Amino acid sequence: MKDLLKGLLWLFGACLVFPTLIVLGFIYNFFYSFWLSYKKWYSFFLFWIKMIDGYLSVAGYIFKHIGIGIDMLGNVNGELLEDIVTPMEQTHFGDKNITVSASLGEIETKGWKLSKFGTKLSIALNWFFNEKSHTKYAWEYYLLRNKFQNSKQKNNSSYRVRK
Repeated sequence: MKDLLKGLLWLFGACLVFPTLIVLGFIYNFFYSFWLSYKKWYSFFLFWIKMIDGYLSVAGYIFKHIGIGIDMLGNVNGELLEDIVTPMEQTHFGDKNITVSASLGEIETKGWKLSKFGTKLSIALNWFFNEKSHTKYAWEYYLLRNKFQNSKQKNNSSYRVRK
C-alpha cells in the first residue's frame, strides 16, 4: 500500500508541475529555433531533429517502464510460474518489485534445477531481448538496485543538519 501511495504522489506531482514546464519550454524552443536559423540556416532543422529525438527517447523510456511494471505484476502472481519452471519452493516468484526474468535469473545463477519449460522460457527471453543471458542480467540488476536502495536509505537515516 505504501508503494502505491508513493507512486500516486510522484504521478500527481509530475502532472501538476511538468505540463506547464513542457508547454512553456515548447513555446520558447519554437522561437529559439528561429533565432538559431538566423545564425546558420540548417540549425533550425538540427534543433528540431534533436528535440523530436528527445521526445521519442522519453516515450521509449515510459513504454519500457510500463512493460517492467506489467512484468512485476506478473511476478506477484508468480506461484504458478514457480511450480512450472522449478521444483524449488523458496524463490522470488510471488514477491513484489522483482520481474519474472530476475526471478528466473536467480534460479539460473544459483544453479538450481530448472524444468524443460523453464529452460525454454529463459532461451526465449534471451532471444526476445537479444541478450546472451537476459535472466541472469535481470537478476544482477535486481541485486544492484536493492544494494543502491539500501545504501540510499542508510545514508538518509544518518543525515544530520549542521547548525
